[in-house]
Amino acid sequence: RRGNVDDQTSGSREKTSPRRGNVDDGSERSDSDGKAKRSGGDPSVLAKSSDIVSEDTGTGKGETSKLKRKLRNKSGSRIGSRTPQLSKKSLRRSRNNKEMSAMKGGGDAEPAAERKDADEGTPILHGTEQDFVTAITSESGIDSNFRKAFFLTYTTFMDGNTLLHFLRRRYLGQDLDEVDEYVAEKSKVDGSILQIRRVRVLASLKYWIDFRGEDFKDESLAEALQEIIALMEKETKNFSKDLESCYRKRMASLHEEVRRLEAEEKSVREAVVGKPFRFDPLGFDEGGMARALTLVEDELFHHITVEECLKWAKGKKKQMECTAIPVMIAFSNKVAKWVITEIISSPRLRSRTILLQKFIKLARWLYELKNFSSLMSVIAGLNNASSRRLKKTWAELPPESVEQLTKLETIMSHDHSFGVYRKCLKACVPPCIPYIGMFLTDLTFIEDGNKDTTFGMVNFAKRRMAANLLEEITLYQAERYSRHLPPPRSDWWSWWATVTPLDDNECYRLSKLIEPKNQEDATIEWLRSESDLRQRIKELEQQVQLLKVAK
Repeated sequence: RRGNVDDQTSGSREKTSPRRGNVDDGSERSDSDGKAKRSGGDPSVLAKSSDIVSEDTGTGKGETSKLKRKLRNKSGSRIGSRTPQLSKKSLRRSRNNKEMSAMKGGGDAEPAAERKDADEGTPILHGTEQDFVTAITSESGIDSNFRKAFFLTYTTFMDGNTLLHFLRRRYLGQDLDEVDEYVAEKSKVDGSILQIRRVRVLASLKYWIDFRGEDFKDESLAEALQEIIALMEKETKNFSKDLESCYRKRMASLHEEVRRLEAEEKSVREAVVGKPFRFDPLGFDEGGMARALTLVEDELFHHITVEECLKWAKGKKKQMECTAIPVMIAFSNKVAKWVITEIISSPRLRSRTILLQKFIKLARWLYELKNFSSLMSVIAGLNNASSRRLKKTWAELPPESVEQLTKLETIMSHDHSFGVYRKCLKACVPPCIPYIGMFLTDLTFIEDGNKDTTFGMVNFAKRRMAANLLEEITLYQAERYSRHLPPPRSDWWSWWATVTPLDDNECYRLSKLIEPKNQEDATIEWLRSESDLRQRIKELEQQVQLLKVAK
């Protein structure tokens, strides 16, 4: 029989012939210490860790005898008088038998023996779409880290309907012709292997629904899932009920979450109707402004999805399909330009100095609230060329304000790929709003610096790197600020909608007027601006007269 293992005495080699298409068994050799290593075999075999059997399989002497008799009957050869070590395949068979015994009481739950054998070796590097589906539904155990990375990034190499198609085939056992002879024969005899796989398929579908329920808002995907539920009802009714219940609960949860957030936002807006927010540049409350900015950024950040982050990394064409990320970037840019505009719009030196102090306090408040997105925007505004060139204004700052700003700049510095900021972010406990620009840059580098395929197969090492970043983003989206911060007491949103910051060129022009390097040049520029303004007023007056005559 192909794949038969000849067990030798300690120190000898085990020779194993290759098997076709089995995701759990590569072409491998075992040394005397039992450590599995991949051989340089056919690259079409999924490059994953060797199938190391855990020591807790609990195979006793009675089970060993039964397995030896089975092997003797199947192969027609007699096992030697010496007691050999059990092969990995034999141990897997014994484990499958135990799992099936545990499932006879009911098939609506995944077997308790969900192992992470792949974690003990090297991770999966590349493979085909079917290889990956086989890995997440393998009867020999599931690597939970691989499953999470797969569902975070599967849309980069296959669509949801294709994934459902492969899971359906796996459930029906239509891929059994691609596994080893023992598994095929075992399935035909008692269906135990197929039953375990069906449990794994059910578990994968439930995980998908819980983890990325928004995928099933797509009508075609939802219809395909209903077809699988109907199929399960014919084969295993309790599986069908379990999956249907999971799907309905998740859809209801998503709908309820949207309804709740809309109701909260509406109640907050209605509570401040008739209470306009009045912004005083020299007297605004830094803490209240920081809380308002944080609540808005929190709402924008939670609209960003995993799928949108993956699209953004693909380049400008795919970025056109994104909606949430551009809105958050636009808000951050507006905050930065607002800071610059307020500073250079104050003609008096003393007023500009007070404004600088207040914006530094605002940055400190944002840091305390763990709103790193708005913090980066405020620091960017303070460090813009239009505001940084105001030497006289910065010279009037007290030392404590300068020291405070220096510390914040060190935390948010780009040096060493945001090294200090990354450490600070990892130490934060949600709720937290990260600087999304860092994650988008990392995703772009992963996309541009790694090939989509290797050996003609999907490069999953690239997807795993992207999944680590996406998992971090979803971690910070798990908690909302609305549960921790009080809403603004006045209509802050209406005021913010009226804020119209100046563009960079206009800001720099005004900056040179309020603190010119050469007073004579500044005077000439001011007179030229006044002349242009008078000319424009005359043109507008003439247009008004023409309109009156036309009427």
